[in-house]
Amino acid sequence: MATVLNVLNGIVKTPTADVLWGAAPIDWCEENLPETNPLSIAEFHNSWTNIFYIISGLLLLRSHLRLHSDIRDPLFAFFIFNIIMTGVTSAWFHSTLLFLAQKSDEFFENAAMVSLLYYHVFPLGSSSKIIKYRGACCAVHTLLLGVGILCIPDLFCEIHLITTVLITFKTGYIRTESLPPHTRSKALNLFSSSFASVGVAFFCWLLDFLLCIYFSPFYLHAFVWHLGTSISLYYGGEASLLIREKYIKIEEKEKNSKEKSY
Repeated sequence: MATVLNVLNGIVKTPTADVLWGAAPIDWCEENLPETNPLSIAEFHNSWTNIFYIISGLLLLRSHLRLHSDIRDPLFAFFIFNIIMTGVTSAWFHSTLLFLAQKSDEFFENAAMVSLLYYHVFPLGSSSKIIKYRGACCAVHTLLLGVGILCIPDLFCEIHLITTVLITFKTGYIRTESLPPHTRSKALNLFSSSFASVGVAFFCWLLDFLLCIYFSPFYLHAFVWHLGTSISLYYGGEASLLIREKYIKIEEKEKNSKEKSY
């Protein structure tokens, strides 16, 4: 028992104010040159390229608002919010290298995937009961996520993110199985583009992280990880909107058929 407690004490940490507002343990593969720009940004390219997330989120917001109000989903709106906040907090982190900024970035990128996960795990119908229930489950998960990221600073973010991404892709794929062939093909193409984008981005993230001395001149984290993951989020979001829109239309068609039969 004492051994277990010792292990937990080594893993779980209580963040103090000094830790939160102190330096982040991660310093990404870009030379810190705050004195060379008027805003004193530490990692210049790693900071400004977060605009890709904001653009991705705004494009998805436009697509979401174009849908009929009955098809719009508050959980998808939360997904969009988290994408935009990922851009904001990631820029904050790379420009300041603060621990709290790093954890904020990690929280919102994970929260984006959590919201999309619950979007697909539960039935995609228009039932208000289902929408409220999955929203509550997502809220609890997101709250626990925040605690985990703050109190388990080492590897929790990465393990949770990779696991959530894989499960989300799997559940999204399952959702396409009952779609008409043309719609299913379109959704699968979007998911494939999303998966390919994040795959390339993750590979370059690893190169940047493990072999920085060789790849630092290429700014892989800035121009491939940020761009690739923002493209992946956009394609994944568009596929998810397409699936829900078709599900709602099928639901309405079945409902109308039943009413006519009576």
